[in-house]
Amino acid sequence: MHFIFWTMVRAYALKGDWAKLDQLMSPEMLARHPVAGFEETAKLAELLRARDQGTLDRAEALEGLQMNSGAGADSAQLAYAAHLGFVDDALERALNARHGPVGDSSDVMGVDAYRPALLFWHGLPELRSDPRFVAYAARLGLVEYWLTTRKWPDCADETPYDFRAECEKYRDAPKDPFCA
Repeated sequence: MHFIFWTMVRAYALKGDWAKLDQLMSPEMLARHPVAGFEETAKLAELLRARDQGTLDRAEALEGLQMNSGAGADSAQLAYAAHLGFVDDALERALNARHGPVGDSSDVMGVDAYRPALLFWHGLPELRSDPRFVAYAARLGLVEYWLTTRKWPDCADETPYDFRAECEKYRDAPKDPFCA
């Protein structure tokens, strides 16, 4: 199952376990589990390794995550960009780009595409640790949900700022058309 294989690639890359990743990315394994359809995961692994080796280039990273394309903003890409150290770039795109697919070849594909789950993954705290994250969450309709239901994400008690108070500031913020 290619999906499981590439999920393992992503997991080892996010953990920085380069020995395990090298085993997975061997020519023999790649012959059994081709990159086709999982290019973003392979690129993420490459970028994380470059970051850990101190050779990460900002422009290359943002291009690799399609952060400079005309595509709509994707929460997984934003979370990864922030994790790589580009919080300001990720939040700039989060707050200004159109959300969701645009209907061309630049659209993100895969199980994480245009879903907010990775924004809340414990191992990717960088984006939600910035108070500007709440403005982004408001664009996605999440602030409205949290304030209405009083069901808060785990990060509400983990951020270095008062998450609930910040949500109140964005109570009436407009939602992105894709999320409305």
